[in-house]
Amino acid sequence: MIELINLEKDYFIKGEAVKVLKGINFRINKGDFIAIMGPSGSGKTTLMNIIGLLDTVTKGIYLLDGLDISTLNDNEMSELRNKKMGFIFQSFYLIQYLNILENVMLPVYYSENNPSKYVKRAHNLLEEFGLLIKLKNKPNQLSGGQQQRVAIARALINDPEIILADEPTGQLDSETSKNILDYICRLNEKGKTIIMVTHDNFVAKHAKSIIEIIDGMIIDK
Repeated sequence: MIELINLEKDYFIKGEAVKVLKGINFRINKGDFIAIMGPSGSGKTTLMNIIGLLDTVTKGIYLLDGLDISTLNDNEMSELRNKKMGFIFQSFYLIQYLNILENVMLPVYYSENNPSKYVKRAHNLLEEFGLLIKLKNKPNQLSGGQQQRVAIARALINDPEIILADEPTGQLDSETSKNILDYICRLNEKGKTIIMVTHDNFVAKHAKSIIEIIDGMIIDK
């Protein structure tokens, strides 16, 4: 499903190239559950952003279902990202002036001419998370755990094949974290491919395999 070949990423600061990723090679198959681990500044979030089509490579090849991503323009990348991927972030990134239903529906507004046909799916997702009675609430009226469940529902609204989770339990207490991780595991059991960035060994142990990255390079164990 995903293959990275000799992937490099540089950022330029005051004209000087700073190498963030240095020759990354690995493959992710459909149905995998991968944890990407590493200390702060190791390049793991940059790697996640490239996999999620939120950033581009400096050198190397990124193949998604055999398609070379470098051949796509910005609009094609946006369309592919919106249909194929769902994102869960540590900080939730809910829109504060929108209610919960509107937040869940956001990806649909960007991809569909007729978003109304997804309203039932949004209701079903919120019901599954026990949040249907709060669909008119604003994010600041929910707990952290409830907000993360809304973020997961938003990630699932387009029924994506790939879920990318960046420190999904980073702002949650231990019990809520366990519940969120259990749900992510169930998504994988249902066939979703999960790619999760974390620095927490407990969180990483929920994955089927772990990739460790230090100073922009994958460390073989």
